[in-house]
Amino acid sequence: MNESPGADLPTATEQPGDPTSRDEPPPEDEADVLVRAPIRLADAALTGVLAPGDRVDVLAVPIAPDAAAGPRQARRIAHRARVAEIPVDEETGRVDRLEGALIVVEVSPRTAGALAGSMSDSRLTVTRW
Repeated sequence: MNESPGADLPTATEQPGDPTSRDEPPPEDEADVLVRAPIRLADAALTGVLAPGDRVDVLAVPIAPDAAAGPRQARRIAHRARVAEIPVDEETGRVDRLEGALIVVEVSPRTAGALAGSMSDSRLTVTRW
């Protein structure tokens, strides 16, 4: 065999998970796939009432209110997500401007993307089922 080392690695234009890459094809029904998404809650005290296995709705409240739009309205980003983990503060700590507490929830890949996007312009909170 005369293959060069690394021949099976993705090229610069291929991305892991890209349908054109050499990774496994994405599942037909992505609704059945769950990923673990770390999120930072605005109020660290919420971790005192949460436990792994709890089901929560994740809500996002915009940081910068639009005065013309009236009061800030929370929007639900995740519905009945399972709390997978609550890391201890010593492991996560504060990161730059980030405050609050880190939790890890199990959600679909699409919801994980929405959660990640929401963390850049909103404060996150949860309601427990």
